[in-house]
Amino acid sequence: MDPISTLTQAMQLLRQQLAEKQQREERTASGRSAAASMRAGQPLSTAGSLPDAIRVRIDTLRAAGVDDERQFFRAVVNLLLLREFGEEMANDPSFQQMSEWVSGCLSEQLETRHVLREIIGG
Repeated sequence: MDPISTLTQAMQLLRQQLAEKQQREERTASGRSAAASMRAGQPLSTAGSLPDAIRVRIDTLRAAGVDDERQFFRAVVNLLLLREFGEEMANDPSFQQMSEWVSGCLSEQLETRHVLREIIGG
């Protein structure tokens, strides 16, 4: 299967799961404003382009002594997902679990692993 189509399918599944989770939270949460719920799916408003953000994240990890390719892959996937689904998801344990799962699935495929290596510059 084409790694891009695999990523597209994974992103669609994640969008659906997060939308369902958000709907459940909106039903059970009290006092939540409509504006706050609209912001939940917005991408991060960080300065710079996505390639710049990835480069900064990888450089930060390398400066901290990280040299594990899997951690670099995980950092890239996590950044992409946070940009897609919103920064407020960063501390959600289920989001982190999902990010780990997506990273693992993508890195298992040889073609996708090559793409991830190109992204991290290694």
